[in-house]
Amino acid sequence: MTLLLIIFIKEAIHTDFFTRNWHTENAVAEIIDSGRLAPLPESASEILSYAWVGLFTGKSFLTFKASPGQINYWLQNCSSLKSVEPQLHNSADPLIRPQASDAPSWFTPSLEIKGRYFEIPAVEQHNWGEIIINDHTNQVFVSITWS
Repeated sequence: MTLLLIIFIKEAIHTDFFTRNWHTENAVAEIIDSGRLAPLPESASEILSYAWVGLFTGKSFLTFKASPGQINYWLQNCSSLKSVEPQLHNSADPLIRPQASDAPSWFTPSLEIKGRYFEIPAVEQHNWGEIIINDHTNQVFVSITWS
């Protein structure tokens, strides 16, 4: 049994079994569910998603663009943000994020002109993350970690 598990893990790592390039409605639905987020606005565009999973952990990434009003409506309906106050950032107080080693190349959530940062609290030490809104480009970045 142990040998089979070792072979499975070796093959899974070799074949990128634990990395998923998601671009489907089901994948976005999984991210929304694990982050306790509202459904994406109907006007959402440029939607990209990606996830990696390990044996006991994983992380997913999502980005989309929408109008400012649709983004605000979406934020108001995210149950994970009900008691969360955003950190506000602007050119005098930018949020500069280096590219995370586990993130896809398109996940670049720095706020150099105007934006908001929300921390998604964990539930029973699971499914925490962050939402970064670039209010200059109307782009939303979401990352969810689960373990």
